[in-house]
Amino acid sequence: MNIWNTALDGLEWFTKHGFLEMLFGFGVLGLIRRAFPRKYEHLHVNVTSGGPVSVPPQSAAQSLQIHLSNAGLVNLYIARAYFCAKQRHWWTLWLWNKPTQLRIHPKSDRIVDKDAFELKFRPGPASPFTEYETLIHPGHPHRESTWLALESPVKQHLIDQRRCGVLYIEYATSDHQGVHKVNV
Repeated sequence: MNIWNTALDGLEWFTKHGFLEMLFGFGVLGLIRRAFPRKYEHLHVNVTSGGPVSVPPQSAAQSLQIHLSNAGLVNLYIARAYFCAKQRHWWTLWLWNKPTQLRIHPKSDRIVDKDAFELKFRPGPASPFTEYETLIHPGHPHRESTWLALESPVKQHLIDQRRCGVLYIEYATSDHQGVHKVNV
C-alpha cells in the first residue's frame, strides 16, 4: 500500500507544478503534427496526361505522367510514392473521401490498406519501372518520372483543377523526413 501512496504523491506533485499539463500538451502537439503531413518545400511535382504504357501482361492506352524534381540544396530520398483516386471535399466536412472521375487500370498495383495505387521508379534509363524508392539529386537536370496506367484518357481540365486524386510521397532528406501530399 505504501507504493500506491508514493505514486499518488508523485502524481500530485506533477499536477501541482504543471508537468502533467505539459506532457498532455506535448502529446496533443505530436498528434497534430502526425495528422498534418510535413511537405518538402523544394519538391516540385508536375502532372500531365500521358500516352500508352505497359502493365503486365498487357498494355494500357492512357496514363497519368508524374514528374518530380528537387529544387533544394540536399539530396531527396523517396522511400515510397502512391496515388489515391479519392479526395476530401469541404461539403463532406472532411469526414470521408469521395471517388474522383479518374479510372485507374485494373492491373495497376493496389495498396489495399491505404486504398491507393503504388508508383514505381526506374533504376536506370533503359530499364522498366520496378523500384519503390529513388534518390533525386538537387538541380533541374535531375528529375524522376513515373506513371499511373488509366482505363480512359484523363481530361486536362481535371488536372488543371487538381481533381484527379491525391499523390503521397514518403521522403527523407539529411535534416528531416515526412509525407509530401499533393492534390493532383
